[in-house]
Amino acid sequence: MNYSFQKDERLKSKQDFEEIFKHGKRITAKLFRVYYFKKDTRKLGVIVSKKVSKSAVKRNRIKRWVREIYRVNKSQIPEDVRIIVIALTQAEKSSFNEVSKDILHIFDRISHITD
Repeated sequence: MNYSFQKDERLKSKQDFEEIFKHGKRITAKLFRVYYFKKDTRKLGVIVSKKVSKSAVKRNRIKRWVREIYRVNKSQIPEDVRIIVIALTQAEKSSFNEVSKDILHIFDRISHITD
């Protein structure tokens, strides 16, 4: 198992994000809202707006945590799913363990739904 998070695994283009928002399905949990869409390769995008925290340091910490959880647990996610994770306001005050629990729960739901 490769535990890296390569550049080709990242959602970057506006078209990719718009396609997932338009055609994808949504799951909302305690700390995150996730959109996912079955397509050719597994990719991840993370959005943490200024509504979550005015501090860029806190927003970037949340993004790093989500990417790390994805990197370590991507084997649980089907190969053909693209995912956008959007942080909700409660995510700012949460610990890594709470974020991890919420994200893993969402990934588990996605893997069961897309099978």
